[in-house]
Amino acid sequence: MGHTKLTMEEKGKVMVLAGVGLSNREIGRRLRRSETAIRRVKQAAATLGTGGTPQRKKGTGRKRKTDTRTDKMLERQVKKDPFVTAKELKEMYADLLGEVSVRTVQIRLQKDLKLPCRRAAQKPLLTKKMKKQRVDFCKRHADWTQEDWRRVMFSDESASKTISRRQKLVRRPSGSDRFDSHYTMKTVKFPAGVMVWGSFSGEKGTGGLYFLNKNVNMNAKLETTTQPLHHHNHHRYNHIHPSLQLDPTIKNTSSLESVFISWLLQHTAVSNCYLVYDEVDRGSFYDSENICKPGTSTITT
Repeated sequence: MGHTKLTMEEKGKVMVLAGVGLSNREIGRRLRRSETAIRRVKQAAATLGTGGTPQRKKGTGRKRKTDTRTDKMLERQVKKDPFVTAKELKEMYADLLGEVSVRTVQIRLQKDLKLPCRRAAQKPLLTKKMKKQRVDFCKRHADWTQEDWRRVMFSDESASKTISRRQKLVRRPSGSDRFDSHYTMKTVKFPAGVMVWGSFSGEKGTGGLYFLNKNVNMNAKLETTTQPLHHHNHHRYNHIHPSLQLDPTIKNTSSLESVFISWLLQHTAVSNCYLVYDEVDRGSFYDSENICKPGTSTITT
């Protein structure tokens, strides 16, 4: 039989089972409690009237290790730094939490303060320059209509790994070897993967997917990308004159990339090249017929 206090749920079950005529011994057997505990609950309920459930007496039980002031201090610190751990909080406030275990701090955060521990979501790291470029781009295109955006062709490549690097949780018996192959997650230094390229627009919908080699140089990029770009523009985006937007985080400085951009302007239906970054300090970025001067943001072919 247990020696802990009966919960309100258990007390409610006692009253229900007693109402159907079960004996104290049978109720105790079902709830795994002593007959004395069942009898005391029924005696306390008799003084409350019909349908009453006795509450726990005030002042009973072990004294809390932390007071309200300490709990509020923990709450302020976690809201200030949501990545702080219970162990770090105990070390940070050793004078207040010296006799408090790390597990108690975790319980205060999770149950009492409603601050459970979760896996943090991942987002791209953006510098101040990147944020400014995005705001500037939005301001330059604030007056674009829905029809203007429908004529824009969006394209990108994406790499997918065949082996996930996300850490898994494993249930391992105490005293077992952490590095036992039965409990380890297998990884490789360079996992295999595939890279695909695709495009879409509001005017013509989605295009197909093209598989690219994982490690491609500029020559391979020209060979593998010009074919699907030409196919998409000729068959999917013909007569809509889409716009080409360059990624501001990628510096297209090589001569082959300059030729590649020039090819896009000459052999596809791209009519405008919108540069997200303000300055392009490269005089040979395009050929003589399509030169993007420093400080300009639009090229019309």
